[in-house]
Amino acid sequence: RVGLGGILVVGGGWGAEARRMEAVALARYAVNKSVLRVQMDQMGDLPPSLAQTLPHLPDLPRGGEESCAVVCSGTSCKPPARSAGELLGIMNTVL
Repeated sequence: RVGLGGILVVGGGWGAEARRMEAVALARYAVNKSVLRVQMDQMGDLPPSLAQTLPHLPDLPRGGEESCAVVCSGTSCKPPARSAGELLGIMNTVL
């Protein structure tokens, strides 16, 4: 569980789309929002609940500059967003 309004940007190295998704995630202020950016090789360093959940989400990036963002609220997460625009749409429904 990330917490209410938690957003994880996963993968992407330092690619442009990962940077755009991170910027979108950080741009909207919410008291109860947290934003994390992790690479695929850092998944084992996440808190136990995230480390157990994230690797099993469908369509996670598998390396390279491929990235996604996962928006969580409470104990559930939305399917991964693949672009900054898609992330913004999901954030509009959750936050």
